[in-house]
Amino acid sequence: MRMPEKIDQILLAPCGVNCLACYRHLVQKKPCCGCLAGDDGKPDHCRSCAIKECCERQGLARCSECADFPCAENKRMERNYKRYGVSLVGNLSLVREEGISAFMDEERIKWRCSACGGVVSQHHQTCSECKAKAGL
Repeated sequence: MRMPEKIDQILLAPCGVNCLACYRHLVQKKPCCGCLAGDDGKPDHCRSCAIKECCERQGLARCSECADFPCAENKRMERNYKRYGVSLVGNLSLVREEGISAFMDEERIKWRCSACGGVVSQHHQTCSECKAKAGL
């Protein structure tokens, strides 16, 4: 997948995951359309996500809009994503500070393959186009 000119804000999950750079969004067969865009191709653990359900109950798009952010569930997800070198709490803190448009612009640069302009998987650190290993 080539990096788009602009990353749609709907691709930022309530927990702070950039769905564009998620391995499930980047697969060729039956890709996930993103946390907020529907359940097509979505892994089971994402379909039953406690964070997404909490945001929906409160009428929030993302945890960064919540007075209790970061909560215990955010901190649990933070620990899970540490192995990928991604800070979900950090992502949502930047959204709070800079706004979602500025954050998504930064993500576009961060996850763009320098070799071919493809999208780098935040989970595998490889380009979805040329399969090059990213030097993040």
